[in-house]
Amino acid sequence: MPPGCTTELNQAGLDFFTTMFVKYDKDRDRCLSPEEMMSMYSTCPNIPWGKQMFLGVQTNEKGWLTYTGFICQWVLTTLLDVNKTMEYMAYLGYTINDDHNQTDALNSTVFSHTLAVA
Repeated sequence: MPPGCTTELNQAGLDFFTTMFVKYDKDRDRCLSPEEMMSMYSTCPNIPWGKQMFLGVQTNEKGWLTYTGFICQWVLTTLLDVNKTMEYMAYLGYTINDDHNQTDALNSTVFSHTLAVA
């Protein structure tokens, strides 16, 4: 993204990550157990976040990532490192063809700055 832009998931991106969560939440407790997380990210080089990232998002009493925490992690990842989000979307099977790719799941905002001189 060019300087001065922010990127966020749009509804298509949120829907994709919601679908992934539902697919791998085998026991339907709205949390991802360590086994469910490993299963989800089995096609990826690793889980996209270290354990320290889970300190700031919603987990259950066992420390498992909740649906809300999962979506918040992807919203934050997209804001801070959109390339990582697009990379993991590809690993997780986001549809990519001549008419469709990960950028369809993103919105970019350009900020203009006005400098006031006193």
